[in-house]
Order: sequence, then C-alpha cells, then structure tokens
Amino acid sequence: SPAALAAAQRGLADLALLERDPATAEDLYTQALEQLDPHWVKGLGNRVRTLAGLGRIAETRGDRTAARARYREAAESAAAAVPRTALPDALRLLGLPEALTEAVSRR
Repeated sequence: SPAALAAAQRGLADLALLERDPATAEDLYTQALEQLDPHWVKGLGNRVRTLAGLGRIAETRGDRTAARARYREAAESAAAAVPRTALPDALRLLGLPEALTEAVSRR
C-alpha cells in the first residue's frame, strides 16, 4: 500500500540521514511525503517524522527559513492529532527545536 511504502521510505531516509547522506535522505523523505495521505490518522506519525526529517536536512544545509517551515508543518500536523497536554512531549520526541516546541505548545 502507499502508506506502507511511505513508512519504509521514511525509515530508509532516517538511516541515510544518520549515515550523513542528506541527498539520499531528502529524496526518500520527499518520496514518502508524496505517498502519505495528510488526512489519514494512522499515517500521521510518519508524516510528522518525514516533515521533521526534511527540516533537519534544511538545517544542515544552513537554510533556516526552510527548516523553520518544515518544523512548523511537522508541529502543526502533530498538534492536529495529539491531545494538547501531550503535545510538548510528542514534539520533543521528534527532535524538533525546543523554541518551536514551546511556541506551538502555547497555542
């Protein structure tokens, strides 16, 4: 299924990022994002992790504007599905910058 393929691509992208191969990671994250239905609750975790991964890639390239945009997308996607009280912990688990985690949590 597209959701299973997206999950696999996201996992491979995470590994590529850990192996310091941002180009491969970006390709895989982008492919995963294209496969994920933004309205399907069961795919939400993968969508948030994929967006956060794209944010990390932008950050390593020094593109703070793109990183901030991706982190915000990830945080807003998480905020749509996670109870307000659990949101700060959920965002920290994703490795989003603490300032963004706090800003989204205050909404």
